[in-house]
Amino acid sequence: MVRAGKRTALAAVAVLLLGTAAPALAQPATPAEIKAAQALFFAVDRNGWDVVRTVESQMANTLVGRLATWADLSRADSTAGFEKLAAFVVRNPDWPNVQAMRRRAERAMPDGLPADAVVAWFDAFAPLTAEGALHFGAALQVNDPIRARIWVRDTWRNLSLTGAQETEFLTRFGSLLGPDDHWARLDTLLWAERAEEARRMLPRVSGDRRQLADVRLKLMARTPDASAAVRALPAKLLQDEGILYERTRWRRRNDDEAGAIEMLAQQPKTSAHARDWWLERHIIARRLFDEQSYSKAYQLVTAREQSDPVDRADKDFLAGWLALRFLNRPSDAVEHFEKLYGDVSMPISLARGAYWAGRAHEAAGNKQKAADWYRLAAKQTLTFYGQLAADKLDQPSIATLPVSATPSAQAVAAYGGDLARAARLLDAIGQRDRADLFLRKLMVDADTAEKNRLLATLASSMKYPFVAVRAAKAAARDGLTVVDAAYPLVAMPDDLSGLPPALVLGLARQESEFNATAVSSAGAIGLMQLRPGTARDVAQSLGIDHTTGMLSGDPVHNLRLGSRYLADLVKRYDGNWPRAIAAYNAGFGRVDTWAPTPSKSPEQVVDWIESIPLPETRSYVQRVLENTQVYRLRLGEAPKAGALEADLLR
Repeated sequence: MVRAGKRTALAAVAVLLLGTAAPALAQPATPAEIKAAQALFFAVDRNGWDVVRTVESQMANTLVGRLATWADLSRADSTAGFEKLAAFVVRNPDWPNVQAMRRRAERAMPDGLPADAVVAWFDAFAPLTAEGALHFGAALQVNDPIRARIWVRDTWRNLSLTGAQETEFLTRFGSLLGPDDHWARLDTLLWAERAEEARRMLPRVSGDRRQLADVRLKLMARTPDASAAVRALPAKLLQDEGILYERTRWRRRNDDEAGAIEMLAQQPKTSAHARDWWLERHIIARRLFDEQSYSKAYQLVTAREQSDPVDRADKDFLAGWLALRFLNRPSDAVEHFEKLYGDVSMPISLARGAYWAGRAHEAAGNKQKAADWYRLAAKQTLTFYGQLAADKLDQPSIATLPVSATPSAQAVAAYGGDLARAARLLDAIGQRDRADLFLRKLMVDADTAEKNRLLATLASSMKYPFVAVRAAKAAARDGLTVVDAAYPLVAMPDDLSGLPPALVLGLARQESEFNATAVSSAGAIGLMQLRPGTARDVAQSLGIDHTTGMLSGDPVHNLRLGSRYLADLVKRYDGNWPRAIAAYNAGFGRVDTWAPTPSKSPEQVVDWIESIPLPETRSYVQRVLENTQVYRLRLGEAPKAGALEADLLR
């Protein structure tokens, strides 16, 4: 979304590059436009680019005409030059694929473009490429030398460049840079672990800085001579923050927890890299927990305050949990959990803080305060800890689904401007993949709860569940609930291998948010995020036809295979849901090595979940179980007290 601060710059670009302001919004699509759109994308899908350009010319300034230009400029082999790319970007800055168009425009920008136009362009659209940065810097040198020096120094410190691009940057702007700028760039690269770029910078620094960088790189790469390189450092350099941090990491990665703790004690009190330090501290604390060194883990976690809100919440939760469940210090736990609750605003975090504050007060003998905190947690009815708090109060895990006022049909119809109109038009002519791009762009740009609620309602009505779920989640974080969109009911197979539909839907929501074409970095595909090999094996065990393409092309087939795989895991773990859900996420090979899941009380199972070594899997198990409770009500089951606790004890 283009913010208000950019509008003046955009207007300047329009005048300088186009000679006119951007046109007014087109009117709603007519039957003729629908027919034209069908012809347009029939041609697009068959590489009929002459037809596309004819539509573009004849229907200029209409939605279909702009879709024709968009389709032409979006293709990887487009030969469009800077003028055409820039004109489209200026007039349609919020459309899908505009980032790629901007990159191509920067690379196609002619050298003879007036400096005023170049500066206006990059003031509206910050450079995305090294080529763009070079153009902008050169134009600033002509227009505003003082600003040019500031911009060049900042860009040099932060921009990712190839070796050739570095050389060109220095050729053009090297006179504006000094030794401190080279060190600042090198230090930034080292903290970002961009080792290859950092090594290229070594010849540009000297003396202590060169030695520091060399040792940090050796520690980062764990070279055989890393320890010797540290010992060779003069004493005055041993307190350099980068050296302290890399030594901490080196010791932790070499399983020297005691040595890592020794280094963590030397962490600077204030740091621009506090989040990096917390990650190391958190990892070591978790290792100490696994070794049952609970007191040491607590001391390590509480030794430093955290400035980042997310890290502070993690710190207070871990400290409170250790104090309550493993150190018999409920009063300290109360302090940590109440602080956690006061520092957060998201429903999941509010429920977590309030539930555990209730648990801590209960352990301290403060039954009334415990009940008060449980009631606070139970207000977050869609969350794991909110549902557990309701169980603590002998109430149904979810008594009723929360309802926010449904936006009017007129409000939904008016929402989204050209992006929503394009999505509706594309959907009407069967171009669902392209309609999805426009809805996803609306999702990225939605910056208020009301916009997210409108988008969730729109996407749900158009049957785009992924966008609906994402938008509904964003609205819920700001207090607006759209349950139907957030928890869609999709077509299900007849055979779920004996699993409850609520569990299957709850897991699918967490796996893919109902994105039928989702492909993970690990190659898992579709609603249930199945790897091709796993899917093939499951299909063979079921004796059904299967191809890899069916994982994304047939969502019901994907759900059937995923259900069978989950059912096999449930059987593997003797009916234990939390362990099977964890294995679906982390793999049964890992989960088989973890401690057995306790079965004496829900509280013990909660501890087991919070003890899971992988942060993603800890959250995953909680999200699937909370989703399951919601889907039971969505599917018409009656509210039931203790439902979540019963699932924990399966």
